[in-house]
Amino acid sequence: MPKKATTYAVVDLETTGTHREAQDRVIQFGCAIIQKQKIVKTYSFLINPGREIPERITRLTGITDGDVKDAPRFEDIALKLYKILKGTIFVAHNVNFDLPFLNYELEKAGISPLTNKAIDTVELSQILLPTCESFKLNDLAKSLNIKHTNPHQADSDAIVTAKLLMKLQRKARQLPFETLKLLSELGKGLTRETGGFFRAIYNYKKRRPQTLDNQYFKIKELVLKKQYHVTPESTDLTDYPIDDSCKKSLFKGKIRFRRSQVNMMNRIHDFLQIKNRHKPLFVEAPNGSGKTFAYLFSYVHQLLPMQKLVVATPTTILQNQIVQTEVPQLNRILKTKFKAEIVKSSHYYLDLDAFYQTLSKDNQTNYTLTLQLKILVWLLQTDTGDLSELQLTNYQDLLFNVIRHPGDARNATTFSDYDFFNLSRERQEQADILITNHAYLVNHANDMIWGQTPLLVVDEAHRFAENTTHSLSDGFQFESLWGQLSHMQSLLTNQQIGLLNGFKQDLFMSKEINQTHASLEKLIKVINEFQRFLYQGIKTAGVPIYRSLKQTDFAVNGNELFQDKIIAQSYLTRLQGQLETVRRKTLTLKTQLAQQRYRLLKNECEAIDELNKLVIVIETYLQKCYSLNGEINKEKDLNDLGFVLQSSKVDNPLAVNLRWLLIDPIEPIQDILKSFSRPLFISATLKQQDDFSYTLSSLGYQKQDVQTYVAKATGRYRDNVKIVGVNDLNGIKNPNDDQYLENISELIPDIISASDSHHILLLFTNLDNIKDVYYHILNDERLSEYEVLAQGVTGSNEKISKRYTIATKSILLGANSYWEGVDFKKVQHDMVIVTQLPFESPDRADVKLRQNNLTNPFKEDTLPRALIRFQQGFGRLARKENSKGVFVVLDPRFYESPYATLFQKSLHKLPIKFLDNSQLVNYLKQTSNRGKQ
Repeated sequence: MPKKATTYAVVDLETTGTHREAQDRVIQFGCAIIQKQKIVKTYSFLINPGREIPERITRLTGITDGDVKDAPRFEDIALKLYKILKGTIFVAHNVNFDLPFLNYELEKAGISPLTNKAIDTVELSQILLPTCESFKLNDLAKSLNIKHTNPHQADSDAIVTAKLLMKLQRKARQLPFETLKLLSELGKGLTRETGGFFRAIYNYKKRRPQTLDNQYFKIKELVLKKQYHVTPESTDLTDYPIDDSCKKSLFKGKIRFRRSQVNMMNRIHDFLQIKNRHKPLFVEAPNGSGKTFAYLFSYVHQLLPMQKLVVATPTTILQNQIVQTEVPQLNRILKTKFKAEIVKSSHYYLDLDAFYQTLSKDNQTNYTLTLQLKILVWLLQTDTGDLSELQLTNYQDLLFNVIRHPGDARNATTFSDYDFFNLSRERQEQADILITNHAYLVNHANDMIWGQTPLLVVDEAHRFAENTTHSLSDGFQFESLWGQLSHMQSLLTNQQIGLLNGFKQDLFMSKEINQTHASLEKLIKVINEFQRFLYQGIKTAGVPIYRSLKQTDFAVNGNELFQDKIIAQSYLTRLQGQLETVRRKTLTLKTQLAQQRYRLLKNECEAIDELNKLVIVIETYLQKCYSLNGEINKEKDLNDLGFVLQSSKVDNPLAVNLRWLLIDPIEPIQDILKSFSRPLFISATLKQQDDFSYTLSSLGYQKQDVQTYVAKATGRYRDNVKIVGVNDLNGIKNPNDDQYLENISELIPDIISASDSHHILLLFTNLDNIKDVYYHILNDERLSEYEVLAQGVTGSNEKISKRYTIATKSILLGANSYWEGVDFKKVQHDMVIVTQLPFESPDRADVKLRQNNLTNPFKEDTLPRALIRFQQGFGRLARKENSKGVFVVLDPRFYESPYATLFQKSLHKLPIKFLDNSQLVNYLKQTSNRGKQ
């Protein structure tokens, strides 16, 4: 008798809210029935919830109280729904919401809950689409070209989810048999019966033996995409084309000949001909001027055989753009084969040996297991093994602590011949152009990977000094560390939950656990001794440089704090020694436990994970010890570093933490530059007040030591970008006025709705103001079509940046790194709104230390930094030559203040309109209407 075809019931519910216990109810039921890879029937029912539908739900779903007024109550159709679903496999996009909610309603109606097998399409998508940016249903529909007519309506969502399931089924059937086998075996721990999805396809394919496709190879049970190895190729390149006619001939049919870009190329080429190979060129090139292609074009003509060009830029987007777009375009134009590779820390790469070992571990959390299965599928796609390809919003899961590559040269291991980090180094050795970020360059300036006398371009150069400072600053958070150590002690020996309880009869393991506990106890004592030593610095520090409810900061003189270097180093040496002892004991205990994992209880397995975390923390603090000991040991003035003692309780020596900040990065920067030749520093913001002096001095140069050049903005750029300032904000002159936030919170929805923009970035100077404005505008009807995201409120920076990029219409409220640091992929900001001019808080410890010896801190440091950040905020809008949008400055100081003219002129001298509130809104409406015509 033939086996009955599996029937899938793909269900979506719309509800008055997510809390059943708060009497939330179903307002719509949608279902699509699938048999033999076809949707054979659909159902859609509006349901009267017997209560008012919240306004936010109506905005989300479009379902009103009037729509459900005459609809049946759930109890009236409960039996009908039960019969529709009985005997099917229940499928939903987040099944642990829909199925329990439906069962709650069924039981409330006096009907037994469903006991169907159930599958979650969120989890399946995360596994089978490993590099997808978002797993929200609407986002998946876009990326997979599934038509989604009415998002957040149950009937439409159910049909889209059904089509998604069928696409995932087809995708899973295309996987290699060996990968399916692993997914089937490991998938037992997935949500409900989601793992059965893989088992069914595996059993189907098991009856039809297949050979492994030649695009893959198998090592042990892992199947990987075949790796490519770069072979050395010489590039024959003619001399640099001086004449415009030669360039026009090369560019024809490939890129547009732009006068300003060609002038920049020629200027860089002239610089590369000078005899002094250490004399730098500083180029200010506006966004959209084509600076990246310009410097690549000029520099590759200067490359000698075996010489490399190193490009350092802090933005991931530009790094990828150079490799994926700019260099291929360069090769097409010049008919060359230049190779470009990104150089980054080993921790970005998957350690195949470590990952393979994790597959044998039981009792993994659902999230960790999903990550493992996701990586198994990703291994069939990746050429690099770079974990950032997974596009996760965070990499904090313990699994990543285990599977990140430690950076060793792998030999004679199971996967050493296919090691991703080794492969990346091999490709980098053969590359002509190496791209990295500022921090990596600072910390690895003497790495052999750069080759002999490499050429250097520092892009986004206005951030190089600051990034150097951050890279070479560090600190000890002792309170946090001994809190973690105490937690670990409890996990080992606590009478109720301690690991020791399970090994009382095992003398060897009991001894190991007790010895580890004792080493942790001794480490806490050594930390406390060092804290008491440091506390003497607070007694002599005088007035705090910063004070809040939670913390007080004291600036201390490094020479005085470590006056007796021998005593200071003895404390550090003891700390290093005990950290090393704890590391060794923890690793030994972890290894012993791992060998007995099969007999461990769940809490004992979790202890292994905690030991893993502790090892990573200990190794981090060991590096900090080595770093500080090295600074103390140097025969130089310790005042090059700014030392800050931080205390949560000023009268308690054990509440002391230590930070050391690089005050002046000039010496390390100049040391770094000695390893490179022909340095070019380029950015859209190198000048302040029409002068390069601030940037030059921050990097250790004088005007006579350098060459400079200012590239021109293109005409399109000038025509497409509008700048508007407010000249009257209801009489408010100062953004610190109590009424200011209330006023702009009322004005912002008017501005956005008038402009009809899709992606709006609101820039602030502190997180408290973000929170106030966010909650004010969140439920404003004028912004109902927008997804509103806020730094410090709606998730991590990574998460909100991703949502902002993916959403069709979104608003992001951000401060700090959102002015220039955070990368936005594939998104054009239509509008940037500056709520306050970006002056740093003078209360910050690093600001006070940096400005300590300045004659006029505001003029010499605060103002130039604010101007740079302001220009970068403007650059968020105008990224490309054809960028269009509006830059709105609400801060009244932009219109009238002693420094207003400087901020106005910093915007490439583009025209600025100053309007009052109503004029501004009308202007944006008119501009928007003209754009639609």
